[in-house]
Parts: sequence; structure tokens; C-alpha cells
Amino acid sequence: MSRFDDILGAASKQQGKGKAVSKSGNRKSSNSSTRTDFWDAMEKPERAATIKLSVSVPLDLNEKIEGKARTLGISKNELINKMLTYLLE
Repeated sequence: MSRFDDILGAASKQQGKGKAVSKSGNRKSSNSSTRTDFWDAMEKPERAATIKLSVSVPLDLNEKIEGKARTLGISKNELINKMLTYLLE
């Protein structure tokens, strides 16, 4: 396991603290109005204000970031945000 994996694993654990995970066995509903009511009742999470940040990185580092993000099934943006959050806390 690389240091890169250690950082990402620790960041994921920190972001997952306090969040309950639930699994729904049946996603289809026979009553579409019930399904619509359910989604209408859900509160939309507030999005944090963001800025665009441009950073120059060597091509080989970019390839590593792309590969790791692809392996984890997340965007490069999400991966970099998790790593920065972990390193700065």
C-alpha cells in the first residue's frame, strides 16, 4: 500500500464519521405518487461555496491522480478535495 492510499483511506474515514448508511432493498414502488412525495420531502443539502483553483502538476503526477480516481470510481476533483482536506486538518 502506498502513502497515496494511506492518505486517501484516512480522508475517507474522516468524511464518513457520523454518517449513517442505509440500504434499500426495493427501489421500485408500485405507487408513483408515493415515490414523488418521498423525493419532494427530501431536504436538498446545502452546497458549500467553491472557487476554481488552477494548479500546474507534472504529467506523470496527473496520470497517477487520474488512475487512482478511476480505480476508486470518483472524479479527480473529489479525490483532490479529499486529499487536501485530510492533509490540512
